[in-house]
Amino acid sequence: SDLFPSHDTPPWLMGYLIGNGRLSGGLGVSTASTEAVERIMKEVSLIKCSIVKSGKYDYRIRSEVSHKDNVVLREIRKMGLSGLRSYEKFIPEEYLNAKKPERIELLKGLMDSDGTSAKNGALQYSTSSQKLAHNVQYLVRSLGGICRISVRKEPRYTYRGEVRKGRPNYILSVIMDDPSACRLS
Repeated sequence: SDLFPSHDTPPWLMGYLIGNGRLSGGLGVSTASTEAVERIMKEVSLIKCSIVKSGKYDYRIRSEVSHKDNVVLREIRKMGLSGLRSYEKFIPEEYLNAKKPERIELLKGLMDSDGTSAKNGALQYSTSSQKLAHNVQYLVRSLGGICRISVRKEPRYTYRGEVRKGRPNYILSVIMDDPSACRLS
């Protein structure tokens, strides 16, 4: 994009895709947030892509010109993110060490996808990827914030009436001096 010339994919969109995107098969997101869909539409239109509804809450990102020239998918592949499962995700070095305005937008995208507000006013970010948890902690600290990681080692969930053991869940508590550096839509 023109605003962030060092990347083919705008940092907010990359953060949102890392946090909530489907990076294997067709590129897309699953969200019930109309604000997120509107922001994605704005971001992808800057790079000649579009977002198409493919299910109740599922959306695909595709090139307006050709399916073969999807710049977002090309960037996902170039960064080594293509095909990763949620517990394998990470922030590529190029985004993690970008200029401050780009890192702020990246953090906003991550928080808009998987962030929540805690009762004490702090923000929380949750992921099943240990590497992504440490990347987000580094990102927050690089922006002057404080970030603590706690781990739920054996979360449980119910699938079709059966209680199953999940992957470890990394919960990050985030405090930023500058609230504009990290917002939830």
